[in-house]
Amino acid sequence: MKDKFLLGVPYYRQAEYYYNEGIKISRQDLCNYQLRATEILEKYYQRLKYHLINNHAHVICADETTQKLVKEKKTGYVWVYLTSFYDNPIYVYEAALDRKAANAINFLKDYKGYLLTDAYPGYAKVNNVTNCYCWIHARRNFLDIIKGLLIGICASVPLGPIAILVIQKSLSEGHKAGFLAGLGACLVDTLFAVIAIFALAIAERFLETNHVTIMVVGGIVVTLLGCSMAFKDPFRKMKKEDLTSSYSLKDFFQAVIMGISNPGAIFVIFALFAFFGIQLEPHDFRVAPILLAVSGGSALYWFFFSWTFSRFRKNFKLVTILWINRITGIIVTIIGIALLTEGVMELLFSQG
Repeated sequence: MKDKFLLGVPYYRQAEYYYNEGIKISRQDLCNYQLRATEILEKYYQRLKYHLINNHAHVICADETTQKLVKEKKTGYVWVYLTSFYDNPIYVYEAALDRKAANAINFLKDYKGYLLTDAYPGYAKVNNVTNCYCWIHARRNFLDIIKGLLIGICASVPLGPIAILVIQKSLSEGHKAGFLAGLGACLVDTLFAVIAIFALAIAERFLETNHVTIMVVGGIVVTLLGCSMAFKDPFRKMKKEDLTSSYSLKDFFQAVIMGISNPGAIFVIFALFAFFGIQLEPHDFRVAPILLAVSGGSALYWFFFSWTFSRFRKNFKLVTILWINRITGIIVTIIGIALLTEGVMELLFSQG
């Protein structure tokens, strides 16, 4: 059994080895010996499990790993439950076809002690134990939160229509207005992160199916926002000495509309999650902390971004800020027209 399961030597090779040593034994006999040994060891297995479960162990450590199943042509799982260094060593292995929580629930249903795991959500469903988590995995989860912050920052860095809007708001209306617009972008980034985690395949199909419509509608919206920025005089009722900060929810929703009208940004989020190696399942307990980290990283970036430009605000004359508004509005308009043109051209060619 050691050669078969520890060294991975198949029975036909073992039979050849024994034959070369002058021992004639068939593969079938070797297989029968294994089955008989399994029957003999079954009672020892049950005894070990009894001592492990019935509070003889102060702490049970549990983990699971994949195991290739040749006959079923799929991947199964091997679950291991063992005592900590405080108790006599007991190792119990359980084979399963899947990673469902029911495997741990059934095995540990009579155990009332501490369960030390890697925080796989399935163990949290074992209600009769006190769940504990190892420091190594806690460190990994902390690093995932740091990665979430970096994803939020990196997703905000590209200089696009939203960044131009934040610059315009920060210079013309002050830090609060610029930061409020940045929070709109932060909300969109967080929504895209949610999509990246919960509905990657669905989102990809939706964007592939409706990307032309999204480009056309988004182009129109961005163009209208750009025209509004270019031709609106935010200082027509103000004097130079009355240059005070002002802000409203309109700044926030403008950025939200701009962000949603640029669905291509969602692929930036997808790429960043892949780059930083963050793989999550919808029921993973790390989802909420990482989403908060992404949102926090984005908000942090826009706070300092808008603050930096607002510091230069009073160094500009009103006419200078007015021209900055117009120039940034024209740039946003050009981006919107380009987006609209690309969508219309693709629509025409696809119909042709």
